[in-house]
Amino acid sequence: MQRYTIKSSKNREDYMEIQKETPEGYYVRIVRSYDGYHQATESFMERHLFEMCLKTAYLVPVARTAGVLSSSVA
Repeated sequence: MQRYTIKSSKNREDYMEIQKETPEGYYVRIVRSYDGYHQATESFMERHLFEMCLKTAYLVPVARTAGVLSSSVA
Protein backbone atom coordinates (compact mmCIF):
# COMPACT_ATOMS: atom_id res chain seq x y z
CA MET A 1 0.00 0.00 0.00
CA GLN A 2 1.19 3.47 -0.81
CA ARG A 3 0.85 6.00 2.01
CA TYR A 4 0.67 9.80 1.76
CA THR A 5 0.58 12.43 4.47
CA ILE A 6 -2.26 14.93 4.20
CA LYS A 7 -1.53 18.60 4.70
CA SER A 8 -3.32 19.63 7.90
CA SER A 9 -2.83 21.59 11.11
CA LYS A 10 0.33 21.10 13.17
CA ASN A 11 -1.43 19.10 15.89
CA ARG A 12 -2.73 16.48 13.46
CA GLU A 13 -1.14 13.47 11.82
CA ASP A 14 -3.48 12.65 8.95
CA TYR A 15 -2.62 10.23 6.17
CA MET A 16 -4.11 8.45 3.18
CA GLU A 17 -3.42 4.93 1.92
CA ILE A 18 -4.21 3.70 -1.57
CA GLN A 19 -6.16 0.45 -1.32
CA LYS A 20 -6.78 -0.21 -5.01
CA GLU A 21 -6.05 1.53 -8.32
CA THR A 22 -8.46 1.62 -11.27
CA PRO A 23 -8.27 3.42 -14.64
CA GLU A 24 -10.64 6.07 -13.25
CA GLY A 25 -8.88 6.65 -9.93
CA TYR A 26 -8.14 5.17 -6.52
CA TYR A 27 -9.97 3.55 -3.65
CA VAL A 28 -8.39 5.13 -0.59
CA ARG A 29 -8.46 4.88 3.20
CA ILE A 30 -8.08 8.22 4.99
CA VAL A 31 -7.05 8.26 8.63
CA ARG A 32 -7.40 11.48 10.59
CA SER A 33 -5.70 11.64 14.00
CA TYR A 34 -6.15 14.28 16.65
CA ASP A 35 -5.38 14.19 20.34
CA GLY A 36 -5.02 10.39 20.37
CA TYR A 37 -8.31 9.83 18.53
CA HIS A 38 -8.30 8.18 15.08
CA GLN A 39 -11.08 8.29 12.51
CA ALA A 40 -10.79 6.17 9.35
CA THR A 41 -12.94 6.50 6.24
CA GLU A 42 -12.81 4.75 2.89
CA SER A 43 -13.80 6.40 -0.36
CA PHE A 44 -12.99 6.78 -4.06
CA MET A 45 -10.71 9.54 -5.38
CA GLU A 46 -10.70 10.39 -9.07
CA ARG A 47 -7.32 10.24 -10.78
CA HIS A 48 -7.26 13.94 -11.78
CA LEU A 49 -8.00 15.01 -8.19
CA PHE A 50 -5.25 12.76 -6.83
CA GLU A 51 -2.74 14.17 -9.32
CA MET A 52 -3.74 17.75 -8.43
CA CYS A 53 -3.26 17.00 -4.71
CA LEU A 54 0.26 15.72 -5.44
CA LYS A 55 1.14 18.77 -7.56
CA THR A 56 0.00 21.18 -4.87
CA ALA A 57 1.68 19.15 -2.07
CA TYR A 58 -1.64 18.59 -0.29
CA LEU A 59 -0.61 14.93 -0.44
CA VAL A 60 3.05 14.00 0.11
CA PRO A 61 4.41 10.46 -0.34
CA VAL A 62 5.69 8.88 2.86
CA ALA A 63 9.05 7.11 2.85
CA ARG A 64 9.34 3.98 4.99
CA THR A 65 12.86 3.72 6.37
CA ALA A 66 13.85 1.25 9.09
CA GLY A 67 10.31 1.17 10.46
CA VAL A 68 10.11 4.96 10.72
CA LEU A 69 7.67 6.95 8.60
CA SER A 70 8.88 10.26 7.25
CA SER A 71 7.72 12.64 4.53
CA SER A 72 9.79 12.51 1.37
CA VAL A 73 9.67 16.30 1.01
CA ALA A 74 12.14 18.34 3.05
